Amino acid sequence: QQGPPPIHIDHVDSIMAKMGYYASFEVVQEILATKFSIDSEDALLSVSEMNDLLRAYRACEGFTDRDLEELRDAFKQEQAVSVAGSSDEELDALECGRVLRWFG
Repeated sequence: QQGPPPIHIDHVDSIMAKMGYYASFEVVQEILATKFSIDSEDALLSVSEMNDLLRAYRACEGFTDRDLEELRDAFKQEQAVSVAGSSDEELDALECGRVLRWFG
């Protein structure tokens, strides 16, 4: 018995939207290129690969690597002047708001 048919990458965003994820094309392309070595716009994904793609998307929270680096930089910059306490991993709500505004 055959399994489900492969999924064309053009359908990935609509499948993810049905699951409540609104993935940008840029993020999906980056995940496919970096995690799966798929650069073709005609690529087909198995259900298992689609599951792995969704897992990778969740891990990056829908951000590209560049976006994550910018967010980390903004957090570090704000944390350097933080009044949230001695922890290197905390910002208060006001500081967090500034990071998010900087990020856009």
